Amino acid sequence: MDLLYAVYNRHRLPAFQIETAIWRDAGRTVVHKTALTPEAAAHVRALHAHTERLRGCLRGPRIRLPETALRGEGVLEIAFVPGRRVDDLLAEAARQRRADRLEAIVSDYLEALRESFPLQPQPVWHPDMARVFGMSDAASLQGLGPFLTPALADPIFENLIAADDGGYVLIDAEW
Repeated sequence: MDLLYAVYNRHRLPAFQIETAIWRDAGRTVVHKTALTPEAAAHVRALHAHTERLRGCLRGPRIRLPETALRGEGVLEIAFVPGRRVDDLLAEAARQRRADRLEAIVSDYLEALRESFPLQPQPVWHPDMARVFGMSDAASLQGLGPFLTPALADPIFENLIAADDGGYVLIDAEW
């Protein structure tokens, strides 16, 4: 197996410290998210559970999720998704001073979100939000909606890969 890329998130709380590595073996490319601390093993398992939960909330083909599988204690294997991250496309358009391209990318992104996630007036609450963001409960978010279903999808530009078919692959369902 050949290591192509690795990044370590040691700056996070111990329960969230993971290694993200891209591996190639016999022509197959995969991503492994591996717990760096014993406490982070639960977080890695939760990544898989959250991805599956999120998969059940998506509508239509515009936003998809990669296949995931648990591979031992504290290791999640994710299908590698070729393509370019949306934040890279935006940066390229900005460097080229293409305001029309920037607007088109953001407009398509917003349209894909609206097509893929139903909106709801109340957020989906997860206990990790209290620990990570310092919120005591969902009441902290009152009046800020509507919210994506689930609100924990984290579809920021760096977490979306632009697919050749005009859709997107959400590569982070961490919450």
